Amino acid sequence: MLFRSKDEPSISEVLNKQEVQLNIILITIVFSLFNIFYESLRKNKISFITNLVVILGIFGLLFVHNKIQPYHDIFAFITFIFMFIFMSVTVKNWTCYYIVCIQVFISVMLFLTRKHDEFFGYELLFLIIFALYYLYLHYLDL
Repeated sequence: MLFRSKDEPSISEVLNKQEVQLNIILITIVFSLFNIFYESLRKNKISFITNLVVILGIFGLLFVHNKIQPYHDIFAFITFIFMFIFMSVTVKNWTCYYIVCIQVFISVMLFLTRKHDEFFGYELLFLIIFALYYLYLHYLDL
């Protein structure tokens, strides 16, 4: 997917390509079910709600193609904001704090490069850091 994405300005356009969209939707459904189950076991309401909103936002992005710009932008904004809210309210130590600070910087860069070629890279970096933060945070709970 990344090799095909060089000419694409956003991750959403890559995910909405006809040849990968069904696989992405199926993987997202499976991931979402596991995530909701896991978060319900943790009994942390804020974590559960923020993750649920992120999941709903991701499905919105998968089903509302980039061509319907206002709706796409709303789903993207909600998804990224709730990822950031999740990270901000679950800080457990200095490492988490530093990761959130890095995410603030990337968020600013995303905002500043909204219509430029660098947007894809910052968007991808934001998502990777969120995923690593999520894994690290739950590693701490073991």
